Amino acid sequence: MPVQSSPTPEARAVRLIPPIAAVFKDTAGVEIGAEEQLATFLELGLDSLSLTQVALSLKKKFKIKVTFRQLLEDCSNLTTLARSISNCLQMPFLHQ
Repeated sequence: MPVQSSPTPEARAVRLIPPIAAVFKDTAGVEIGAEEQLATFLELGLDSLSLTQVALSLKKKFKIKVTFRQLLEDCSNLTTLARSISNCLQMPFLHQ
């Protein structure tokens, strides 16, 4: 029986992008396409209320702490947010 290796952190982050983007769409009504993954959330038109709501939705969905401040600073675009969440998650969620 072959042993299944764990995906790399970067591969996990890539797999997280669609569910994270879905949170933005469901919570704030903003669709983030592939060409917009490096645009900051402010550049995409999200305001402080929207980002606060998104942070709460991400916390609920992924069971990790995501703050408004993170969405403005360290995790200010979809790519960096996916990397951060990937680093925090227990990986069984990603093996589905």
